[in-house]
Amino acid sequence: MRGILKDICIGVLAGFITNLIWIYLPPLLPELWKMQIPTLTWPYWTLPPVTFSVLFIVSARIFRARKRSRRVFIGFGRQRPKIVEAEGHIDAFGVRWKIILGYSGYLRLKDEFQVYVDGPFCPTCDYELDIREKPKLFGWLTRKVWHCASCSQDYNRPSKYLYDEEETVGKIVEADYRRREKQRKK
Repeated sequence: MRGILKDICIGVLAGFITNLIWIYLPPLLPELWKMQIPTLTWPYWTLPPVTFSVLFIVSARIFRARKRSRRVFIGFGRQRPKIVEAEGHIDAFGVRWKIILGYSGYLRLKDEFQVYVDGPFCPTCDYELDIREKPKLFGWLTRKVWHCASCSQDYNRPSKYLYDEEETVGKIVEADYRRREKQRKK
């Protein structure tokens, strides 16, 4: 939350400074360089709304991107947690996923708690699966599969969650963790 507020404050400050530069710098430049500078073709009063609109759109995109990539209570980390609370595995989409629950920082802060998902792995031989495309109909259509080079087994990737399997498994673990925390508090 602090990061978002910081970005918004920086955006507002940048807009304010930009407006000051656009309003006060053009009259000063002829004095500095002793040359004629053409004036703007649009009225000065349009600069603040245009600048504010651009900054608002940029801030909204930054906010949306951060909201997708980070949860308030539990985050999905790309790096292993520094402090590990629990490790295990979950079988989802016909394959095995390794799960690590822990904290991304060295302090056990609630907002640093994350779910780290590693995988997918073969459920029979625990080999990390490769992503392949398999021909479906005369080689024209293909389907996405996970392939185990160790036991030569193919596992179909879910079409509904294609390319989002890791995040979906993380959400499943997060929901299970929250449910268990509620039961433990009761």
